Amino acid sequence: RPPVPEPVLMAMITVALAWKWRRWAAATLACFYSMSRIGEFLRVKRHEVLTPRDLLHDESIIYIRFSAPKTRRRGAKVQYSTVVEPMVVSFLCKVWDELGPNELLYTGSAGAYRSRWNAVLAKLQIGRTFRLTPGGLRGGGAVYLHRKGLALSELMWRMRLQHAQTLGYYLQETAAVSLLPSLPSEVRHRIQILQSFFPHFVS
Repeated sequence: RPPVPEPVLMAMITVALAWKWRRWAAATLACFYSMSRIGEFLRVKRHEVLTPRDLLHDESIIYIRFSAPKTRRRGAKVQYSTVVEPMVVSFLCKVWDELGPNELLYTGSAGAYRSRWNAVLAKLQIGRTFRLTPGGLRGGGAVYLHRKGLALSELMWRMRLQHAQTLGYYLQETAAVSLLPSLPSEVRHRIQILQSFFPHFVS
């Protein structure tokens, strides 16, 4: 799955928030910046999340618990991921702090999530030939944090990987890959403009 580049993610979130899809935008941002699998994330309920308000502190971090992770048969049966980007944490808190304990973070089905994903990409005029799917959020987040200089040991921990060799293969296959250069110039320009509006829409 091609990794989702951060500029494309930001453009997608800007469109989604302009359409008032706050829960969809929150789920998408959380998956990217926590490097989580979208299939796992769509089953998470509010009581499985710890925000700064829950913990009575001001530290910019959110903990997300996965009670049925994909790798539970060969790893921990319960796993967690974190989101630490301040702007994203602030937005997620605005969306999630108002939910009841047993509410899903995203109320729609996997199919409904994918339909909105496709609608946003269509608005950006990113065609299906680029194979950009929700499965690329995890890889996109990993590439973003790797390029920011996050230590490989920390990256492995946050991705919930058991073996450094797995991470090595993963990054070798994805870190140098980007669909951005292959996009038409008008699409790149549209992404650049929408990306610049991202801080305004999430603040």
